[in-house]
Amino acid sequence: MRVSMLRFLWGAFALASGVVQVLAGAPSPVEDANSAPMHFEWRREGPPDTCGSGCRVWISAVGYITADTPREF
Repeated sequence: MRVSMLRFLWGAFALASGVVQVLAGAPSPVEDANSAPMHFEWRREGPPDTCGSGCRVWISAVGYITADTPREF
């Protein structure tokens, strides 16, 4: 009797675990900027009132290189 009760409890636990996983569904895909085609942005070191005309400016590139990357740049 005791063994059959333990089997029943373990079976119920396994079934409940499976049901919880199914109800949770698939994870939603996360948009990763590095998995998108490369894009470029102008960046500034800080607000103009802080560094005036001495603010450094650069171009930021994020993403992977494609055949269109040179044209986009």
